[in-house]
Amino acid sequence: MRSGPKSQHASKADRRFTRRNLRLGLILLALGSVVASLLVGVSGSSATTAASYQTPASVDSWYAAPSNLSGMANGTVIRSRGTYLSFLGLPLPIQSWQLLYKSTDAKGQPVADSTSLIIPLGSFGGPGPRPLVSYQAAEDSVGAQCAPGFSLTSFSNPAVIGDVLQASQALLHGWALAIPDYEGPESQFIAGAQAGHAVLDGVRAVQHFSPSGLNPQTPTALWGYSGGGAATGWASELQSSYAPELKVVGTAEGGVPADLGMLVNQINGGVFAGFEFIGVLGLWRAYPEMALDPVLNQAGRDLLNANQNSCLGSVLLQGAFKKLDDYTVRPNVIAEPLYQSIMAQNKLGQRMPAAPVFNYGAMFDQIVPSQGNDNLVAAYCAGGVKVVKERYLLAEHVTAAAEGLFSALNFLGDRFAGKPVQSTC
Repeated sequence: MRSGPKSQHASKADRRFTRRNLRLGLILLALGSVVASLLVGVSGSSATTAASYQTPASVDSWYAAPSNLSGMANGTVIRSRGTYLSFLGLPLPIQSWQLLYKSTDAKGQPVADSTSLIIPLGSFGGPGPRPLVSYQAAEDSVGAQCAPGFSLTSFSNPAVIGDVLQASQALLHGWALAIPDYEGPESQFIAGAQAGHAVLDGVRAVQHFSPSGLNPQTPTALWGYSGGGAATGWASELQSSYAPELKVVGTAEGGVPADLGMLVNQINGGVFAGFEFIGVLGLWRAYPEMALDPVLNQAGRDLLNANQNSCLGSVLLQGAFKKLDDYTVRPNVIAEPLYQSIMAQNKLGQRMPAAPVFNYGAMFDQIVPSQGNDNLVAAYCAGGVKVVKERYLLAEHVTAAAEGLFSALNFLGDRFAGKPVQSTC
């Protein structure tokens, strides 16, 4: 049934009101995340001395995997629950849920992963169906409580909140927003296949979740920065083989740690050296054959045991200006064939994304080597991928995320609109 002029005017007014409320809510959430960061300090600083780590299910039984998990198709919704996102009791004009769904880890074994889904209230005002953006937040941690699904409701990882607030600009465009806990139930930080599978199966899950109003024909984009950029890159590279039915129209990836070997060489012994230890811990969970115990000295075992459930901040403080050799019984363990093989398996650029890519970041990034990103772009261009590349001269790793925000949004908006890509290859 067509609406008359009066009802059309009311609909537009309602949309403007909804957008104003959402902007206000996002501003308040931004202030809240800053306050939480100041109060919490470094998330996860109360390190555990236990030799084992928590999983989401050990914190909240809702995350428990069913016994018949292996018989489910990837992306099957296991269970769902509504969530309430607010600030100081003020409701936001959105609908939100958490979905638990079947996926596979870095080894191809069945796992129960989770995602948060946020949809603005009201009908989508643009042409065509409401698009979906899967945003991979920079969790960069090995604690279950650090995942976006926990952080969105408890501020347990303020860094994730700040990251998601940038992504929430997608809601102002009327797009649906999925935020997967892509590290999986074992918090396999920087494990590429685990992340890529979780992202793609998360998209499948939300598109088959009937309250979302989405479906497999929904135009979909992938977006992420830093550790989330790596997860985004893996999803884009695996999509054509792992989830070819998805209608992925574009990928925006920023500050991507595309080459782990380059990353280690750049940060080892520096202020951000804690990244490499938490990366080793995440990869060890994905690849148990790494067998860390025989190569760690007492200092390494102490750091490992103290940070089994930590968010990034704690490990950054403890690991600053340390070298991997400070924690191992022999020098240059990272150069040994086993570890080189695992890093090689987790290097981006070995498969070609099917959709156009926007790659952005700082020209002189103090954490993620920009050369690794440039090499990734070169590989994509050589493989026939349409790429738009942006480098920021006066930015560093953190500020480059903000500098590239609206370029990323514009790139994704153009892909949803079906505009041609002006490739910089």
